[in-house]
Amino acid sequence: MQASFSTSGEVIQFNINMMYLETNFFLYASTGKGIDSIAPDLVQGPLPIGLKIANLDHVTSQIIKEFGLEEVGMIRAILKTKLVGPIQMPLVNLSVEAWDDFVRLAFNVSVSAPTFNTYANTINFLPTGAAITPLL
Repeated sequence: MQASFSTSGEVIQFNINMMYLETNFFLYASTGKGIDSIAPDLVQGPLPIGLKIANLDHVTSQIIKEFGLEEVGMIRAILKTKLVGPIQMPLVNLSVEAWDDFVRLAFNVSVSAPTFNTYANTINFLPTGAAITPLL
């Protein structure tokens, strides 16, 4: 089944929701704070759950933080166009367990395999970050 959008506003809203997911993932992983702390009035909706500070090396942490800040700017610019009104963001679950489920489904890994923790280190984090970036 393929989703269909009836207006360009719905397409923009969907993309902003995806940007919201990516923004929170990058900001929490690098700073421990989400979009609500950077731009409190930019979005409405429940705070994300399960996000953690990732155990990243310093350079990667700084780059990931910049990715998150860039996303904040893009969301701000899109909302300034007034093509869409304020968007109620969905509840986002980016917990270790949610990422583990994603990896198991993506790679058809058996249940007996150890838990995949995207936040454990730079090596685990980078493929996960790369996996969500093309969604936009």
